[in-house]
Amino acid sequence: MHDPEIRNEKEGKKKQMEWMERPDPEGIRIAELKKEELRWVAELEEQIFSDNWTLSGLAEMAGQDRVISLGLWLTKEREKQPEKKLVGYGIVCTVLDEGDLVRLAVDKRHRQKGRGKLLLAALEKACRDKGVRALYLEVRQSNAPARSFYHRAGFQEEGIRRGFYDHPKEDGICMKKILGGKEC
Repeated sequence: MHDPEIRNEKEGKKKQMEWMERPDPEGIRIAELKKEELRWVAELEEQIFSDNWTLSGLAEMAGQDRVISLGLWLTKEREKQPEKKLVGYGIVCTVLDEGDLVRLAVDKRHRQKGRGKLLLAALEKACRDKGVRALYLEVRQSNAPARSFYHRAGFQEEGIRRGFYDHPKEDGICMKKILGGKEC
């Protein structure tokens, strides 16, 4: 016999994620990343970041209750070329009512099309569903396009972390966004 509380908790989580798993008319689908999909994340990491995470590092993080990891898929590409289906992803680590956006990335060929905005909105909704009220991030000081993107999304600069990034060494700009409720 199944425990009704456990079943209801699983059904609730499934229902929370259903809104993201349906493709939109343009063929975009946002869904929780599965462990077997992390190899595509690692490939994008290598293409996008000079301080990229390894597959083993990603696998270690994936699946933890406090981690939200979403992938953005183009469903038409998914059918034609399964190895090239992931075009973006985001990872948030949560602690109590705070979240740290540790990665948000979109394949360079798919930028400037609103896909990063969709992915960030999905991450913010998943955070709110988990009770997260404030979202934090760091961005390279020299990354003007990313800083502008986050400003337009409602993030405010909070400070600087000196020497935060490696390859090359660079300061990180700390940013914060209140997702709802009282400020943390």
